[in-house]
Amino acid sequence: MEEADGRGLARALTEAGVACPSEAVPSLLEYVNMLMRWNARMNLVGARTWQEAAQDLVADCLRLGDFLKTLPLAENPVCWDPGAGAGLPGIPLRCVWKKGTYHMIEVRSKRALFLSQILGTIDLERTQVHNMDINRFMQEKKADLVVSRAFLPWEKVLGLVADHLTDQGLVVFMSRMVPEGAELAALKQPFALVADTKYQGPSGTRTLWAAKRA
Repeated sequence: MEEADGRGLARALTEAGVACPSEAVPSLLEYVNMLMRWNARMNLVGARTWQEAAQDLVADCLRLGDFLKTLPLAENPVCWDPGAGAGLPGIPLRCVWKKGTYHMIEVRSKRALFLSQILGTIDLERTQVHNMDINRFMQEKKADLVVSRAFLPWEKVLGLVADHLTDQGLVVFMSRMVPEGAELAALKQPFALVADTKYQGPSGTRTLWAAKRA
């Protein structure tokens, strides 16, 4: 299996239309190559080449990092990433966005093991993996930021975490659409849209959007 090198990875990300700090390339390179090696054994992601993983998956995570920099977050936010799976967006995100503490919650043991192996190889400050159900993890805890990518439908995510957000806590989604403000306001615990952005990915339009309790 062909593995990436630093120059090739940087070129692939540039071609995908994202800027990658040079100091983040070694960590991202380690992640992409480990992801593809593990993927051959346990089917973590749909990508079958490192180029596809870089341009379709890692690029999205770097865009998320840029989006988070525009949001009114706490100085040192407590961040949750439920259903962390293959470390997307968590691992690439933490290579470029290092604010606060970042908790990847993954109930599936094999995926949690993969994440632990990644964190044992790449030095990502204040980043942890928790092999447990999100409901158990959230007990008596609150977050300043929850990031959701393909975890649950957005309505269920907001209902799940609503009581576990700080007063200014945000929930950020990586998805293909942004709900209408009226849909957010009509939830059992109403939310309001804070910010959103759209971009073109390999398979069409994708969005990043943030909501907080109304």
